[in-house]
Amino acid sequence: MSDDDTGDSRIGRRWYLRSAAATGAAALGTGAVSAGEDEEKEHKKKKGVTVIDHCGYVIDEPGHYVLKDDLDWDDDNGNNDNDDNNNGNCGCGGHHGHHGGHHDHTHACIEIRASDVTLDGQGHTIYCDEGVNGPMGPSSIDVDAFDDDSFDLESLDDGSLEDAVDLESFTDGTLGVNGERPRPGRWGRIGVLARPHHHGKHHKDGKKDGKDDSKKDGKKGKSKDRLSNVTVKNLNVEGCTVGIAFMHTKGGTIYDNRVDDAIAGYYLYRSDKSNLKSNVACYNWLGFVLHKSSRNTLKWNNPADNYGIGFLFVKADGNALVKNRSWRNAIGTLLWKSDENTIKKNEMNDNDYIGLALVLSKGNEISRLEARMNGWDGVHLLGSKKNTLSYVLATENDDDGVQLTLSRGNALKKIRANDNGDDGVDLDASKKNMIAKVEATGNGADGIDLDYSYKNTVKKSEASENDDDGIDLNDSNKNTIVGNVANDNGDDDNGDDSDGITLDNSHKNKIKNNTANDNDRDGINLQESDGNTVKGNTANDNDDDGINILSSEGNVLSKNTANDNGNHGYQLDSSTDTQGTGNSADGNGTAPVAIFGGSGNEIEVNGQTYS
Repeated sequence: MSDDDTGDSRIGRRWYLRSAAATGAAALGTGAVSAGEDEEKEHKKKKGVTVIDHCGYVIDEPGHYVLKDDLDWDDDNGNNDNDDNNNGNCGCGGHHGHHGGHHDHTHACIEIRASDVTLDGQGHTIYCDEGVNGPMGPSSIDVDAFDDDSFDLESLDDGSLEDAVDLESFTDGTLGVNGERPRPGRWGRIGVLARPHHHGKHHKDGKKDGKDDSKKDGKKGKSKDRLSNVTVKNLNVEGCTVGIAFMHTKGGTIYDNRVDDAIAGYYLYRSDKSNLKSNVACYNWLGFVLHKSSRNTLKWNNPADNYGIGFLFVKADGNALVKNRSWRNAIGTLLWKSDENTIKKNEMNDNDYIGLALVLSKGNEISRLEARMNGWDGVHLLGSKKNTLSYVLATENDDDGVQLTLSRGNALKKIRANDNGDDGVDLDASKKNMIAKVEATGNGADGIDLDYSYKNTVKKSEASENDDDGIDLNDSNKNTIVGNVANDNGDDDNGDDSDGITLDNSHKNKIKNNTANDNDRDGINLQESDGNTVKGNTANDNDDDGINILSSEGNVLSKNTANDNGNHGYQLDSSTDTQGTGNSADGNGTAPVAIFGGSGNEIEVNGQTYS
């Protein structure tokens, strides 16, 4: 990855955490209501603009609506904290856009029930005085699900993952992210809610024609059952349980807003083809939530300093997350059972645990991502398959740069995973993944580490100058390690004597055409590893042996070069049935070949057969 490549993933800081009011205040200007107009008359229309001046307002006709001032829930509605349900509902007398005779209650300061509506906050703020201490009071995130130590890698399988991350811990289930239908009536106070007036109509009867309809979970029906072309912009929301929510809405826009101190800042449920742009979410439990929502575009948004997740996708497919910055959250972005999303040119840095996490998700394309300085991993895939990561900068994380657990068929290409506290790239119980043109250098443990993983390919990558091994296979079988560079591994300062490429209890792997020079111990080391092919490798100038085979059986060594090593070119210790031809060795400190114990060994070095 070139310097230009990594530079592309950085996003201009000029818009980071700017006030959502800064650009929005001038959109219509305070001139939307002319001086001298009788402001005592509520909702006076002027030049097609309707002014909203209190909470409990229901918009049920198309049009352009603006806030004339800040709105305070308690000031406008009386303090509802003593209501029997304590749900912060705006009462039964909420004013409607042009049909004041209607008296349906609303749970939002402003509820939109019509299509073709623009709500412009003009930089004003809705205050709910509830927020994260409201009736939903979530417990903390179950981050142990991402911890390697919580898994028994020898017995773990895909079926163990359903409960690996407890999404209910974020919301006590009220947002419906665990499969049940979301219940706005239990959310508490909502800043702005857009949903059809007859929302949930097909749930009310429960059974129809003898069939149970209760499991439909709000599936989108006819187009008339959904709102369209709804815009909410230039608005600040503070202290609400949910800031801005779109439900059953298509083609909407959420632009240049800011939400603070909420359970969820922005929430989309079964809402498609909407644009969320230049929004800010701070000090919430969840910044942005897409739940069963598809083909939405999120661009230039900034979730920061949230207690939970910056971006949470739950069964949300085909969305685009582009040029966003998710910093200083517990987790920058989490995709849960969310497929075929595009994640491009984002920054997910300095989060408490993980920059980007994919759980049980497939077919996502992640590119030009910066995931740096996170408390655990830069990127973590858990039970996920067929995802592509390219041009990812995963550096300076406290644990791993990129980790795959129980994941298969993923492609990691042109990734820079340097200077992480543990491994650059770590595969645990993962199979059939491709790691190509990865740079994994300067890490606190291994450059590339495979544990209980099989049928993976690591090619054309560099794993050098790591404190432990360059490429390390533990209990991993049938992998292909080809065309890599693993030089100068092992940290003399902390006493680690490490190898360029090492296999421990790993069988039937192919180690071909690699370079493993200048390592603190061996260039290539096989220990208790059987049936491997070691061919065409260069292992020079290592402090101990060029290639060392210990307590192993049936390995093939052919066409390798082992020069100028501190001890032997090739050493076989307590190993059996090692075969091979065409190897060379020159200038080694002790001898070209040493065989200690074992039986049935026969390798050719410099035209001479040793047994």
